[in-house]
Amino acid sequence: MSNKMTNPNEENNQPSQIPDYLENENEDSKSESSFFFQNLKERFSGFSSYLNEFGSEIVYAASSPKSRLNLRNLFISILLIFLTRVSYLVYNELSTSKYIFESFSVPEDLEKNGYTGSVLARELSEEISLLNQKAHTSDPKLMINLRKSRDQFLEVEVIGIALPIQIFLDFIGQIFSIDNRIKIISSLKKFPNKYTLQIHQSGQPRILVTSESQNEEDAMNDLIQKACISFLKQNHPILLSDYLLQYGDDEDTNLSIEILKKFLFDEDEDRLNWIKTILARAYIRNNEFEPAEKLLNEINNTNFPAKEYTLGTLYTERAIYYSKKKFPGYETSNSLEYKKDIERSTEYRELALKQDYLPAFSGIAFNYQLLGLFKDSNKILDKAKNNYNYTNEFIYSTYAENYALLGDKNKFYYYLEKALELNAPIELYIDIEPYSSFKKEERFQNLLKRYPSHKPCLNKSKIN
Repeated sequence: MSNKMTNPNEENNQPSQIPDYLENENEDSKSESSFFFQNLKERFSGFSSYLNEFGSEIVYAASSPKSRLNLRNLFISILLIFLTRVSYLVYNELSTSKYIFESFSVPEDLEKNGYTGSVLARELSEEISLLNQKAHTSDPKLMINLRKSRDQFLEVEVIGIALPIQIFLDFIGQIFSIDNRIKIISSLKKFPNKYTLQIHQSGQPRILVTSESQNEEDAMNDLIQKACISFLKQNHPILLSDYLLQYGDDEDTNLSIEILKKFLFDEDEDRLNWIKTILARAYIRNNEFEPAEKLLNEINNTNFPAKEYTLGTLYTERAIYYSKKKFPGYETSNSLEYKKDIERSTEYRELALKQDYLPAFSGIAFNYQLLGLFKDSNKILDKAKNNYNYTNEFIYSTYAENYALLGDKNKFYYYLEKALELNAPIELYIDIEPYSSFKKEERFQNLLKRYPSHKPCLNKSKIN
């Protein structure tokens, strides 16, 4: 299959999309264009002459004492503005929380094979940054700068600000005590039967991860994945819990519940609302609907659309689960209680959408799909894409599912590929309809091979 995708909605005889004023260019338009550029050239020539005259006037004015005083005052003002700007940048750099690797030592034989401290630290920072982007509760403070060191002496900064400026910032931070940057020392060691990576930051217990893989490349990947999870578990546990619920397995869900319960007494109301919402999602994933509903109803903030969206998720997942278990009223998609839950879910997701919580689009479309209204589901997705310019992997995967259920295989594969391009976790649903009907097809298997799912920090390790 070619890498180039063909949109199934395109038709052979579409009218040209090129504007008429470009499509019907003739000699007159060319001459008008030439006139325009000639006019533009004259204007710039005039402006250049003006600058030359202005410069001459400055030189002339500087010949008198009064004018020289005015010029000096002007230059002092410019200098003050420049220093104010630099001071702001310095303060902003020092006051923003971020992590800096002061050193990342690696054995010489690994360095010779390309696994230098800078390479490994960059890999770790990229994994954490990708995870940060995928979680609903992204933490803007989660940034990593990296300095490379050899023999305990700082040499160059690989990511971020150049070393001389960094030394200047360190000096200023010490004088005014405003340095919020968290400095980390890391060391990788090689033993006969294993590799270890140690990460230490002041005021925190050290992180120690181990890989027993005998393949060097696999061992390095394994260490990075484990270090990523351990680092976030220690520094950003709520962010980690949110991410695990999207991409982890049942074991990860239980870990999320364990982590989040420790923060239920947080005094920051906004933070507590997120904790309760994420914990409710974990309960929903475990089919524990009553404690999830109780947590969500404890949130009193009316301007918190994630609550409404998660309540929608609760009723959708309850309908699906009760239907599988053949609870009374949930036997089919036409059963009374099943339809009530789906309709209630849609109402909550529409409330979230009214507060511009755009992920609600795919949730509402999925509800229509569950009721067998595949074309209506596509209309919701069209609205997200065309009216709000909003797309993500779940928008495209829902399109794919709808077209599969409508029997349009070409459009199914078209939108499946777009979803996989955005790293949709299709492998989680491969045994569920409609994907289970395609999983043995060569075309389906080739797509999964072409776009292997990358789940930051979860690819090659389990949580310790």
